[in-house]
Formats: sequence, C-alpha cells, structure tokens
Amino acid sequence: MNRAEMVAELEKYFKRRVILIIYNYLSEPSKGFIEDGDEFYFRDFRDNFLIKENISDCVIILNGPGGNVKTAIACSQILRDSLRRYDSFVPTVAGSSLCYFILQSDRLFIGDRSFITQIDPLFNYKEKELRAVENLSNPDPEIRKLAHSVFNPTIENLKRILKNKPHVFEDEVSKESAYKFNYLGKLVDLWMKQKEHDRPLRITDLQKLKVKYKSAPKEIIDLTKSLIGECLNELKTENKRFVIQTSKIEDNKYYGGYYHS
Repeated sequence: MNRAEMVAELEKYFKRRVILIIYNYLSEPSKGFIEDGDEFYFRDFRDNFLIKENISDCVIILNGPGGNVKTAIACSQILRDSLRRYDSFVPTVAGSSLCYFILQSDRLFIGDRSFITQIDPLFNYKEKELRAVENLSNPDPEIRKLAHSVFNPTIENLKRILKNKPHVFEDEVSKESAYKFNYLGKLVDLWMKQKEHDRPLRITDLQKLKVKYKSAPKEIIDLTKSLIGECLNELKTENKRFVIQTSKIEDNKYYGGYYHS
C-alpha cells in the first residue's frame, strides 16, 4: 500500500477522516520542527482541504518532536476552529509543543508504548537551551526575565483551554477551572515540572489529569507505524520539514502530501 491507501485503511477503522501530521527528525543536520510561520501552511491546508472537502470530524495522527510553542498553539487553534470535533492519535511519540494539538483535541488515542513528553516551554540563552519552568526564580535577572516571557503566555493559554471546551479533559475540568486554579496546578506539576523535559506521562498521570483517552489495538498501531515510516523516508529523501498526509488519491497519485521546506 502507498501512504494514501494506508490512511484510507485507518479511516475504515475510525469510521471518519484521518489526517497525519509528521515532522522530519531523520535529516542530518536536523531541520527545524515547528517553526514560526508554519501557521501559513495550516491555514492553506484548512482552506484547500478541510473546507473544500467539508471535513468537520476527523482523527489527527501526531508524531515527532516539538518546536516553537507559540506557533504550535496557533496551528492547533487553526485546526480547532476549523473542526467540529477532532481526536488526536499518538501511536509512538508526541514531544513538547506538539502536545498542544493533543490538549485542544476531544479525545486521545494511544498505544501501549506511546510516549508523550512534558509540555513546558524552552528558551535559548547564550547557545544553551533552558527550561522556563526551572528558571522562573533564577538569580540572574536576564535569565529570569526570559523564562517568564515564554512561560507566562503558555500558562495563560492553558487557562483558556481548560476553561473552554472542547479540550482533551473530562467536562468537570472546565467547571473546576472556571473559578479556581487547583487543577491548573496539578497540570503544571504532572505535565510541565517533571525532572526531565523528555520525561513521558504515564497512564496513571493521564488518569490523574482526567484526560479522555482510549487505547488503539496493536494492528492499528502497527499500520500507523508503517505509514509514519513511509512518510519519514520520503521527507528525508525530499529534504522537507513536514507533511500533512491525507487519503485522497487522484489518478493514482498522492494528494494531501502537503510538504514544506
């Protein structure tokens, strides 16, 4: 099967449209992941596919590392505003800012070995990458200011997501978050403040956070891994950063392979 046909097989299982968003992490040197300006491509995808195909309900497969948090939030919001419902599916790994697509989804599908990392924002200081959450009280005023400049907007966005459905959390989270911040503190502790930025959430963490999740069967995980591998190889060969892959085929050619440099 080619890539589009693999997506079509997944659509038979989920009984609705399936869209894969995958960033290239195979190229050497590594190309940028979610970058400032990627909103343009997501708007283009919205206008030229979601709207034209009248898609309002789908499953979005996520795979790869993170990138610019502000851009990831903006891109996920474009999808959220364009779709009545979307579920996120992480068969292997969703890192850092890519998790903001999960936060804005209606439900999360995972596999037994799915790897969902911390979502705390990072910033660069003198060619070093630092975690904002660890430097909010740094004695160096410059570092402290930079940490707050990236952390505070992220927290405000999380407040907005929690208060306003749809999101990936149970309905009671919105009610609780409307008038107090107890839940936000739990979210920060479990999904932002673990010892390592790459430390994944466990099933027990998802349960404590009241995330709406469901396990996908092994055959669906295996098929999706094959699809991801095909896309990654093509991205590496074409030296492109990411692709949004759909199932539409025209004249036996791929349609929906939205590659970007």
